[in-house]
Amino acid sequence: MASGLTTRPKTGLGGFGPGGFPGGNGGGGSGGGGDSFRKPATPDTYRLGMRFALAAITMLFIALTSAYVVRQGLDPEWRMIQRPAVLWVNTIVLLASSLTIEKARRATRSGTRWLVLTLLLGAAFVIGQLIAWRELSAEGVYLSTNPHSSFFYLLTGLHGLHLLGGIAALSYIVWRGSGEDLRARWLGATALYWHFMDGLWIYLFVLLFGWR
Repeated sequence: MASGLTTRPKTGLGGFGPGGFPGGNGGGGSGGGGDSFRKPATPDTYRLGMRFALAAITMLFIALTSAYVVRQGLDPEWRMIQRPAVLWVNTIVLLASSLTIEKARRATRSGTRWLVLTLLLGAAFVIGQLIAWRELSAEGVYLSTNPHSSFFYLLTGLHGLHLLGGIAALSYIVWRGSGEDLRARWLGATALYWHFMDGLWIYLFVLLFGWR
């Protein structure tokens, strides 16, 4: 007995159009996917993220400063190590690197040479730190010699590691080129980090050799 129902031709899989996609055109209903809704990160976003990172670094060094001050106050025979002369040179080198990275940030066209100079100055600072540690070890001053030497190696070592992070970021910018888009997105945040490392070094210098 006839059922009175007509059979409709199938158009793909499960009621979908050709190719198994809604809309029957095989290309998707939205056409562009979710990527069309993504917005590129702005320079302000990078700088905000950097501020959060710097806040965490600040907390770390505040905690170490508190430990340093307390340890110094508990030791009536606190003895400071002899300050290596190369640390003065290191300070000047790092101050100069802040100037060069600022030149690179403000450059309207080619700031690559200023970035390369900043990298060289940063590398010179790290080498200077290694020289300072070698001078101290040659004089018999090691990490475990006394509390002051322990804090000196710890604080300057942590600062050096963080500065290496800035060197790595600058190296990436130089490697990728100095286009306007890259400079706007990366260099502003990296310069902020670099200036912070400069100020942190001045702070540590005064703490380790000027604080009584």
